Amino acid sequence: SGKQIKKLEEEKASLVTAIKLLMTNNEPTSVKCNDVSKSINTAGKSPVDNEDENIANSEANKEDIKSKKLKRKYKNKKSKINNESEQKPNDPEFNSFLEGKSSDYTEYKNRNSTVIAGDSMISRLQGWKMSDKSRRVTVKSFSGAKVEDMSHYIKPDLKFKPDNLILHVGTNNLRSNTPNEIAKEIEKICNIVNHDSPSTNIAISQLIVRQDSAELEQKRVCVNEILSSLTKSKGWKLIIHNKIDTNCLNGRKVHLNNRGTINLAKNYKNYLDNLD
Repeated sequence: SGKQIKKLEEEKASLVTAIKLLMTNNEPTSVKCNDVSKSINTAGKSPVDNEDENIANSEANKEDIKSKKLKRKYKNKKSKINNESEQKPNDPEFNSFLEGKSSDYTEYKNRNSTVIAGDSMISRLQGWKMSDKSRRVTVKSFSGAKVEDMSHYIKPDLKFKPDNLILHVGTNNLRSNTPNEIAKEIEKICNIVNHDSPSTNIAISQLIVRQDSAELEQKRVCVNEILSSLTKSKGWKLIIHNKIDTNCLNGRKVHLNNRGTINLAKNYKNYLDNLD
């Protein structure tokens, strides 16, 4: 009918007007599309549904922001670490030392090396206290070790060809071996050192006084007498402990107390000082 045609024409005119308004609007069409999409999605939803969706979107945005902050923080931290690692101290002398070109570095690297190997009698010695700018001292204590065990224990150190080796062993053999047997086993170790590391200076440390058994003490004295003759004939050194007496022993009268440990360290240090 005529009324329907007229109504359609009016709707058509309204649509044309709406299209013109959209085309002349400065905002991007994509924004309009998003707005329309949102309107379509929210249409027909209850206020409760819309509120739940808004909360969910809000939480998602918070997580997204948090994630971005963490990434940015990590990136900045990583960049700082890289920059610091690339920087070098503005100290030519220090850099020269690190690069191994300074005289101090050469002297440090070429320090005289000494290994003190033995049983628990040397366990309280601290090698770093006997070390200095020109000397590095390492103490290797093997509790309960007998002479025959020590030939295996010193093998790893001999690979590095130490300048000096001080051997203190034999105390744990006094109950089971004769003085001659103990001295023979010590001689075997020294022969191994001569074979594996000919440049290493050998020093045998006397067995230390003990007061737990008169019989064992007498055997100790005999061992030291044999070692004195042995070192002279072989050209090895003997470190004597005459100043370590019974006042230097602990309650069990076998191991050293603080005074005894200090005297033992002094004896070794004096020996090394005389080598320089």
